[in-house]
Amino acid sequence: MKRTLTNALKRVAWRFFRRIQRGPAAGLRFDATGFPLAYVQGTMEPAVQEALVANVQPGQVVYDIGANCGFFSVLAARLTGEAGRVYAFEPVPDHIDAIRRNAELNQFAQIVVKPMAVGATTGEEALAITDHPGGATLRSTGIVPPDMREYVNVSVVSIDDLLMAGKLPPPDFVKIDVEGAELAVIRGMSTTLRTIRPVLIYEVDANDPKAFEERWDALDRAVEEAGYRVERLPRAYTKTRWQVGHSIARPA
Repeated sequence: MKRTLTNALKRVAWRFFRRIQRGPAAGLRFDATGFPLAYVQGTMEPAVQEALVANVQPGQVVYDIGANCGFFSVLAARLTGEAGRVYAFEPVPDHIDAIRRNAELNQFAQIVVKPMAVGATTGEEALAITDHPGGATLRSTGIVPPDMREYVNVSVVSIDDLLMAGKLPPPDFVKIDVEGAELAVIRGMSTTLRTIRPVLIYEVDANDPKAFEERWDALDRAVEEAGYRVERLPRAYTKTRWQVGHSIARPA
């Protein structure tokens, strides 16, 4: 009963706070029903928000890979303005609906939803759907989330393939949050990194501290080998056992 009441109160709060309260996205309309309240509070990953503000300019093209409910997409759309474009890549059906809803709430026609995952190659793959709204992961990562509900087949695309086919304009800024598939995304955009040289920001997370550090180190090395200068951002989550880190990478 207590858990049911708590969830009911959260649903009321999510529907009440329809504008982001603080931070660089303050004032934007946002429906976070079913997602953490930190989105409408404006407190979600402040260092990542600041990195967008410092690096995204009006008229630029942003790729939000693993866009979740669209918080960083709407922030990026505010920064790019009507002359820019924000491509929100997201394979989870409920999340796709949330991004579209939040884009519409703000009349951000510059947000283009791409209902697909991003990886090393283009094709189709099984995606683990989880109870936690940020835990969905591709089967190829080898990660089996403890709260997994089911596998669904989703389209997967490499960024290099999209650009080579002329289906998207090249990015100025790329955000990557893909629950274990980070290296695959980087491998699938190796030509883009070498020729277009966008600024990158990416997240790494894991439950095990050793695995977390190994994955973060490997990802930083791969990006440095692509000719980037990597800087780790202040940790956003300090009161949880789950390990989460972010790096920003700029062309060297």
